[in-house]
Amino acid sequence: MKNRSSVYLSCFQCNASTSNNGIAWGTKFKQLVREQSFVRSLPEEKFNQFKRDNLPKTTKNIREIGIAEATTTIVLIGPDTWKSQQVDWEISTTIQKNAKHDRCGLIGIFLPNHPDYGLDKYDPYTIPPRLYDNVKKRYARLYDWSEDLSAIQKWIERAEMDKVKYFPNNVYPLYKKNMAMDQLYWPQY
Repeated sequence: MKNRSSVYLSCFQCNASTSNNGIAWGTKFKQLVREQSFVRSLPEEKFNQFKRDNLPKTTKNIREIGIAEATTTIVLIGPDTWKSQQVDWEISTTIQKNAKHDRCGLIGIFLPNHPDYGLDKYDPYTIPPRLYDNVKKRYARLYDWSEDLSAIQKWIERAEMDKVKYFPNNVYPLYKKNMAMDQLYWPQY
């Protein structure tokens, strides 16, 4: 039997957005892959506590408490995910390598409630900019929501190969706060 993968799950309003059967997308994903993957995530309340307590250590805390054991980060992409400071910082932390931790693979999964779900092309301004930069560099890949466990496992394995093969792009400035809910696109730098 193959070893279980270790995944960090990043999403915005995971508990507010629900699938057709009323289960939050983050919860549904964790239930779906629980037999093949260890899945961790950082609750929004904990992220906000880190920021209040000591802003310079926030990314270190994200790494140590959330992402430390992960080999791959999966970003669930809903319609407003690109607006989230927490998701931006989690992606940034995911692709950083330091003395204690290697960088993680990176995957984005369009949720069925995203306007580009199921389309051949997507509007790059409706996904987190740091994720988009890494899709362009081939460090990250995007997929549509699936409940096919073998497909998800292949995505994770591919991300773990890509993190060695390609170099990430982490130059986009860190979000200072969540983007406004009425904002249509992320700013270009």
